This record gives sequence, structure tokens and C-alpha cells, in this order.
Amino acid sequence: TSIQPLESAVGGMALVLVAVASVDAWLTRARLTDVESRTWGRDVAEQMPEAARKLHIGRPDLLRTISDGGLVDLNSAPTRVLQTALSLPEADAKRLTHAREERGRFADLDELLGSVPLDKSAVDRLRDVAVFL
Repeated sequence: TSIQPLESAVGGMALVLVAVASVDAWLTRARLTDVESRTWGRDVAEQMPEAARKLHIGRPDLLRTISDGGLVDLNSAPTRVLQTALSLPEADAKRLTHAREERGRFADLDELLGSVPLDKSAVDRLRDVAVFL
């Protein structure tokens, strides 16, 4: 039918626009500070969690092409990453990993802290870099 080629052309145009917007966003991000990168990464995580997972936001252990300013996904980062990236004691990192295995994903830091008590210095670090994908 005549509608299908039109839909294909429109879909192709949308793909081109997304690609151009992505390159523009990348060039802009190349000049961001860590704080700005974390803000950007959190926005992507909240508004487009699937895209954030594909970009490996919050996963310093995986190959990434963009900087997220040092965010750590507390729902998927391995224990060793929780330890090193967050400077958590091994026991705390293991408790956090065990708690998420037991109950599933956490929605936010308050929910996590209800299950995993951590000292104030650890909580302060988490507030700065935690994301929940």
C-alpha cells in the first residue's frame, strides 16, 4: 500500500534525527564536569532506564563510551565494584549484594537503607553516586 513507504520514510527520518541528536549530545557531554555528568546520567536512568542499561550507566566494570561521572548502579554492580568504586568495606558490599539478591531491585536509597544498615560516611558516598536501574 502507499502508506507503508511513507511510514518507512518517516521512521527513517526519525532514526536520522535521533542519530544527529545523539552526536550533538555526545559532543556537549564531552565538556561536562563529573557533577554534570552524574546529573545527566541520573536523568537518563530515571527517564529512560533501558537506554541507561545499554549505555552501562552506573557500571564502571563494563566498557562504556560515555562518562556518567562515577555513578554506580546499586541494583546490578558486582560486590567488588561496590567495594572499590564506593570505598565500602567488604562486609558492607556483601550485605548490600545479598540483600538485593534476596528481595530484588531497590527503588531508591531509602529503600536500600531499610534493608542494609550502613554507616553515615558510606551513606554520604552513596547519595552522591548511587543510581537504581
